[in-house]
Amino acid sequence: MHDLLHPVLFGAAYYHEYQPAPRLDEDLDLMQQAGFTVIRVGESTWSTWEPDDGVFDLEWLQPVLDGAHARGISVVLGTPTYAVPPWLARKHPEITGERESGRPMGWGARQEMDFSHAASAAAPVAVRDAALRRRHRRGRASRARALGRP
Repeated sequence: MHDLLHPVLFGAAYYHEYQPAPRLDEDLDLMQQAGFTVIRVGESTWSTWEPDDGVFDLEWLQPVLDGAHARGISVVLGTPTYAVPPWLARKHPEITGERESGRPMGWGARQEMDFSHAASAAAPVAVRDAALRRRHRRGRASRARALGRP
């Protein structure tokens, strides 16, 4: 038997944004007690990340990231863009995907857009870039606080 270079990860997808009541600490404590080493978050939540065209809200995610980190649980940040937000479907109805029958897919399903359409290719870049900019700003702020700077 060969030793593994990396341990096998144990975890699950976690959708804090869909919980009806605040229970993040309780959930993360239970995950830690169960021996979770990783959670996957943020996927299929494009309308939460970007509720309106060009308006980004990523603050809801930070407590999840911080809470997991505090408990030694790694995080995989999922892809939010495979569920089209309502504003994009209204702005570009032509991006609606088609079934094999040629009939359009209804809005609200996952992966319901025509990925070959130009709007389908351009729109996800903005949400990705917003997440990267926020992460970069937070990283700089964290380093500055560690150095005693405001």
